[in-house]
Amino acid sequence: MKLLLLKKPDCMPCGMVERHLNGKLDGINHEIYDVETESGMTIASMYGAMSVPAIIALDENGVVAARITGYKPAEMDALITRIKENTR
Repeated sequence: MKLLLLKKPDCMPCGMVERHLNGKLDGINHEIYDVETESGMTIASMYGAMSVPAIIALDENGVVAARITGYKPAEMDALITRIKENTR
């Protein structure tokens, strides 16, 4: 599974998500995109992300398996736990 984190530099909830995830993504395939860049806008458009922060989990086929929008620590932790359990 792969995680995509979509954010903006001046977004307070985005910073909260990044701080919450700091150190928790070790061993998880993930990419972080700034939606104010061309590559970030492309990814956001590709996966239909309309707001940030957004965490999108992709399965091994690149299909969206889960999506979290906003600062939701319990949901983020549950998703990370699920991913880590499935990669053992």
